[in-house]
Parts: sequence; C-alpha cells; structure tokens
Amino acid sequence: TLRAKVMDAGTKYGIVGKVENPTNATVSLDGLSLRVALSPWAKDALGVWERRQEGLQYRVDCAWIGGSGGVGNLCQNAKVSVENNTATVTLSGGTLCSGCELSGPPDGVLISIHRNGQELDPKSPPLVALACPGDEMG
Repeated sequence: TLRAKVMDAGTKYGIVGKVENPTNATVSLDGLSLRVALSPWAKDALGVWERRQEGLQYRVDCAWIGGSGGVGNLCQNAKVSVENNTATVTLSGGTLCSGCELSGPPDGVLISIHRNGQELDPKSPPLVALACPGDEMG
C-alpha cells in the first residue's frame, strides 16, 4: 500500500508505504511504474487558491526504493517524468522474490514531491497507483 504524507510544513509530499509480492513466484520489476496524480491547485500572488492546468512545475525525486530479498536502491536506474499533473517513476530492471516487498529507507519516503518551497494543496494529497508495463494511463 502506498500513500502520500505532507512534510516540511506543507511544502513537500512524501510517498511512503510498500509494494508486496504476494505470489508464489519471483516477479520482474522492469517497467513497473508508480504513478502519482498531483493537485492542479496552487496559490496565486495574493495567496488565493486557484486551479491551473499547467505551469505548476512540480519537482519529483525518486528518493529510495529497495527492499527485502537483496533488492538494492532501484532509483539509480529509474526514469522520472511529470506530465499533465501526473508524475511517473518507472523502474528499470530488478526482480522481487515471492513474499518480498519494496519499501523506502528508515524515514519511509520512496518518492518526494515539491514545488521549490511553495505551499502544496493540503486538501488534495497525491493519489498513488501501480501500473505494469503496457497498462494505459488514464
């Protein structure tokens, strides 16, 4: 289960949680994507919240994704992109053994999201979903 938490006095989101492999087989992580729906709301120059279609300039960093079963930090080879208020972190390579899990470091943050110190929408934290290779975004 993955979820967002508000950090740094509302100027950063952290994606925390874990991804488990409940199957009886080792699975490939190559092409697995963590998709994060980001809020279109931002404060204008007067401090009033307004909905924007573009130009929010979210910064998304793959902080640390690793786990049990000898899985090291997969962020080293991950591709991070942001388009239309959706951030995608796509893993490249790696496997996850049966019963193993992916998680973050001791602070739990797998992915960090911010807008250069600007306040983020506290009423609409990011929604996080997993997508396998070939899944359509929508």
